[in-house]
Amino acid sequence: MTEDHQRLTGAFYTPKGWAREARKYLGRVLPGWKKDCLVYDPAAGRGALVAGPSFSDLILTTLEHEDVPYLRKVQPGALVQQLDYLNDPLPTKVREKLEAAAKAGKRIVFLMNPPYGTSGVAGAKGESKAGIADTAVRESMREGKQGSAAKQLYAQFMYQCVETARKLGFKKITVALFSNPKFMTSGSFRPLRKWWYDQFAFQGGFLFRASHFEGLSDRWGISFTVWSEGTTSTSSELDLDILGEKKPGSKALYATDGKEASKWVREPIKGLKGEDAPQMSSGLKVKEKGRGSLVPGALYFFGNNANNLQDSGTLVYNVSSADTRNNGLSVTPANWRRAIALFAARKLVKGTWINDKDEYLVPDEEADGYEQWVDDCHVYALLHPSNNCTAMREVEYKGKTWRISNHFFWITQEEALGAFRVAGTRALFQDCQDHPAKDVFGNDVESTPDPYMASIIDGLNLSPVARDILAKLDDLWLRSLPRREEYARAHPDLHLLAWDAGYYQLKNLWREEFPKREEELQAAYRKLGEKLQPGVYDYGFLKG
Repeated sequence: MTEDHQRLTGAFYTPKGWAREARKYLGRVLPGWKKDCLVYDPAAGRGALVAGPSFSDLILTTLEHEDVPYLRKVQPGALVQQLDYLNDPLPTKVREKLEAAAKAGKRIVFLMNPPYGTSGVAGAKGESKAGIADTAVRESMREGKQGSAAKQLYAQFMYQCVETARKLGFKKITVALFSNPKFMTSGSFRPLRKWWYDQFAFQGGFLFRASHFEGLSDRWGISFTVWSEGTTSTSSELDLDILGEKKPGSKALYATDGKEASKWVREPIKGLKGEDAPQMSSGLKVKEKGRGSLVPGALYFFGNNANNLQDSGTLVYNVSSADTRNNGLSVTPANWRRAIALFAARKLVKGTWINDKDEYLVPDEEADGYEQWVDDCHVYALLHPSNNCTAMREVEYKGKTWRISNHFFWITQEEALGAFRVAGTRALFQDCQDHPAKDVFGNDVESTPDPYMASIIDGLNLSPVARDILAKLDDLWLRSLPRREEYARAHPDLHLLAWDAGYYQLKNLWREEFPKREEELQAAYRKLGEKLQPGVYDYGFLKG
């Protein structure tokens, strides 16, 4: 199999060391399994999972014709057949062997490392995977209302193994598989997870870096899990041993079913309909085409892709108008604090191969200290590099000129007008006088001319480190005013003649003119992040 074919089909051969570890682990869960059970690997590849001569009853099927003679050579006692397990009926000899084992009351053990791949997702080199999961099993899963899990190849193998065993009459069933652990955590796998947990008991497993498989990333993990007939509670935390590290440990995997933070943040605006608005692909770039919308009264758009740590680094951000991808939500005064809290929670914890599938939960809003923690998160969100909220003027979009306010600006209109009385800020003064803060559609927000952050910041109970950051921000903002308009005219793309231009727009000016003070600001900001990070766990956004 060529490397390109391997990537496009999601097939990765199991390293011998991890195959041995899987057999050893399975032996602890099912003593005597090689001798007493019928073992079936429906994605056998080169047979690494079943290496060795000790299997008394073994079936191996593989998609690739060229693997068949090799498997017959290394496992002469096994029944080996070529089979597209997700599309084709079982070969006669395989069916007969399975039926005989079921009739004899044997346990069937599906031991497999099925291919990984989701339909429509680009491969590691950018190759299209469109159609990779378009199989007969996918259609069966759709009919069984398995949701988006039907797009994933390893989930299709899980589903088909159960269907095979049930149809042939097996009462005792074990499934032991290598997989992405997402099926145990992600909301997109909820229908499959409920179906699976209703008929299988979790018996154990381990987690290791995906990079132990050739060509895979070290940023996520692969799990080996063992399941037998029984049930598992959907609220369970499933402990997996961490292997392959200098310091072995354990990791609890959990699902957020019914407690997703991504739904909690939307609750205050549920039912509100979005309208077309300038489509932003970054803080200062507006495009004519995009999928985004904003509800009237929105202060900004919170890009909140998925609900796990894996996507928090690059797919969580803020923009001042509609987002071209529209993977997120409008933020109004009604859900502002929830959005601030969740943005911070998703940015404060760094993803690793161990925790990248952790899902965000509804926090304990009644916990002592939570409200003050959220207050400080306002300052954290204000300066975060992924907060791309900006102020823009004379924005052309679909034949209309738009003005975009920055509701993360922390200074009131009155305070700004007073500051703009210094020399060289006439244009800023005029813009501030003429353009009180509005929503993107030109409507007043809560009857105040001030950006929303400025209107509430005096009422926040900020910690000393957060107050220190605001003082440093004020100092830099004031110091840079005499240079501001000249710099703005030299860099028109930054829209710095907008009075409410924020940190996203001002940072380059500050780094050039006041590098030491800007570094002091960043040092204080890092200190705030260190202070806030434990709250992500203390208040229940994530489980440790």
